Amino acid sequence: MRRDFAAKHRRRQAKILRLSWKEAMHLMERAVDRGKARKEQKLPQELGIDDKHVGKSHPFLTVLYDLKHGTVIDALETRKDGPLRNFLLQFPVEQIEQVKAVAADMWEPYTRVVYSTIPDGFMKLVYDRFHIMKHANSAVDKVRAQENRELKAQGDERLVGAQALFRYAEENLPEKYQERFAALRQADLKTGRAWAIKENLRALWKCTDEVTGKQHFALWLDWAKNSGLAPIKELARLVAAHSQGILNYFRHRITSATCEGLNNAIATLSKRAYGYRNLTNLRTALLFHLGGLDLYPALPATHAIGR
Repeated sequence: MRRDFAAKHRRRQAKILRLSWKEAMHLMERAVDRGKARKEQKLPQELGIDDKHVGKSHPFLTVLYDLKHGTVIDALETRKDGPLRNFLLQFPVEQIEQVKAVAADMWEPYTRVVYSTIPDGFMKLVYDRFHIMKHANSAVDKVRAQENRELKAQGDERLVGAQALFRYAEENLPEKYQERFAALRQADLKTGRAWAIKENLRALWKCTDEVTGKQHFALWLDWAKNSGLAPIKELARLVAAHSQGILNYFRHRITSATCEGLNNAIATLSKRAYGYRNLTNLRTALLFHLGGLDLYPALPATHAIGR
């Protein structure tokens, strides 16, 4: 059904342009090549690295973007470390040295590449808040699922259907859920304790300076490690192993969330991956829509403004 819709959409576009889909894709490729030739190819001072899963039939893409300008630099058709390392090393040493900070998730190949290619990368890599909190929410989900099974065995269904409630940040909880959530929080539940630990971790990024952040982080680790909740203790081990990259936030104050609109746009294009025959075409689409390139062909001299 989705492929049929994509095909119909392409046919409508091609009909308007009086072009075949293949010809339209070729025009897009030419525009991207033209834009890349015009744009100075250099690494930004604040670099973002993110992986995007683009459908069951395609592997992951590694998307590199300029955090300051909110544009895609390039997209690699893998998330392995080799291609990413080669991409970075194609730039002159002086450009690599001027990279001040890199925002990425905790995917180990990305960490290896940053450490091995960017000078002082250990102090420049900032693990993205969104991905860390995704792990935290997953830990709370596991606690809730286990406790729900235990309660249901006793005829208690308080936690049935409550998964979404504990995923909300406290200030974002819709009003219609607040009464039920308050009752669950007041009960002596493991899930409520796990949620409180998760929310305390989220508060880390509200700390005003590095000293306060380190103090908050140390207290949170102690709380999580001694929580008696296996998923939370596992989360604590994960966070502790990546502590430097998390605390580097207070040095650089960057996160890939600063490109929220860009990430949403990438996600939208990724969902349409079934409409592209291969990842090369998807990469072209990302650069065409999100690369910040000058895509227009040069006008003939006779059409120049003022003539």
